[in-house]
Amino acid sequence: MQDKIFDILKPYTENITFITLKPNISLGLDNYRVPPKGLDIPLLTKDMAERIKKYDENQIINLPMVIAGIGYILGIDRFFLQKDYYLELINATGLPIIHTWLSEAAKYQKKESFEEALIYSRSILILEPENKEASLIAGTALYQIASRMDLKKPLRKNVVDESLRFLEWLYEQKAQNPLIQYYLGMIYRENKTYNKALKMWQEAEKQELSEEEKAELSIQMNVIKDLAAYETGYQHVLRNEGRDGLMSLIPLLSRHENWWNLQFFVGLAYEQIHDFINALEHYKKVIEIKGYHEETYLQMANVYIELREANKAMSLLEEILNRNPNNAELKCRTAMVATMANQKQKALALIKEAEKQDPDLEILEIAKRQIQTLS
Repeated sequence: MQDKIFDILKPYTENITFITLKPNISLGLDNYRVPPKGLDIPLLTKDMAERIKKYDENQIINLPMVIAGIGYILGIDRFFLQKDYYLELINATGLPIIHTWLSEAAKYQKKESFEEALIYSRSILILEPENKEASLIAGTALYQIASRMDLKKPLRKNVVDESLRFLEWLYEQKAQNPLIQYYLGMIYRENKTYNKALKMWQEAEKQELSEEEKAELSIQMNVIKDLAAYETGYQHVLRNEGRDGLMSLIPLLSRHENWWNLQFFVGLAYEQIHDFINALEHYKKVIEIKGYHEETYLQMANVYIELREANKAMSLLEEILNRNPNNAELKCRTAMVATMANQKQKALALIKEAEKQDPDLEILEIAKRQIQTLS
């Protein structure tokens, strides 16, 4: 099974030193013996260095060091070759291993050493896959790690996805901690699901937060309220609910006139309710803001056809064709509009080109019949 996070944590193996325990020694445990072939155990190099300064050679290694080292290596690599031997060893100790590793994870989280906090939380989840405290540390640490990564780095998506997996599971389990909703809101905002982000932050605001945290949350919520309204509006438009879409989108225009995508969906909503003049107005604003935009040109062409201004539609489609000369389907559509504009020779030439490119194109026969009907 692939571990999406291993590549992020792999460099931390440099903090580990392995030593080989001789066969059949007990490590002071009544019910444990090292396997007959011996066992390579991981120790944190810094812990070893400190104990070397303070203790005699035969007192350097102790059980807490072994437990810490096993937690570290298994948190980095959940499929480590010696994993089963290590689990047998820590089970034999009878010690509260989860509590120990949880303390380490919390300590590193407090120091903002998020990778190492993640390492120990992952180890806990090997022993107890539904441990909520470890899942919370893992989810929040992963988001903090992602926030420090280049947005274009391919591995970043894996980190964010894993953070989301932990946090959504905690939310489904109704775990009570405002950090769950806070970080879910951050991820949803990044994923441009603004209404979900707003919902999470509104829930977090009702929970126990410091005044400083509440103030930060208020800032975040104000930033995305308009984005959430925009999301609601464009989703209505995508469902062909133009009137409902306009109710959400129109109020945003006074504050965000230069959002080209807002102008586009307002135009599309007007087109859906057959208000073609207003649709054109907003499509033209998209072009003013963004310059050439193929989808807007196509929608404007549709509007001009509805307004029986085929020559204007033809002009827009030809501009698109100039940029996409090998698009056979577009040639067929342009040919049909050319016929409406009384440009029969142009229409026939385009059909001939399209047929040469793709004689099996479904729209080709439709275009031919329309040209024949309108000629």
